[in-house]
Amino acid sequence: MPLIDFVYPDLNDNLGDSLFFQERGIPAPTLDSVEHVNEYMMSLIPGEEKEYLSSDFVCRSGENSDVQSEWFTTEFLNVLDPQSIVDSVNVDVAP
Repeated sequence: MPLIDFVYPDLNDNLGDSLFFQERGIPAPTLDSVEHVNEYMMSLIPGEEKEYLSSDFVCRSGENSDVQSEWFTTEFLNVLDPQSIVDSVNVDVAP
């Protein structure tokens, strides 16, 4: 796709550069278009695909649920920077 080549030149050479992805984007009119672009881009990236799940709330089960709900509010979780956490334990994560 020429548009992807234009927006993401030298994609594989820049996989480790988080700014490369933060500074670029392809607007799409529908979710189907977004999925098509994402699938194509994933096909360009070498290696095994990994899926990372997220959640907008803390599971309030277990013996410490009162403490968890006070410490791990949605607002707190939304300001965490996963990349900085990963950097602090010296693990590489591809964007």
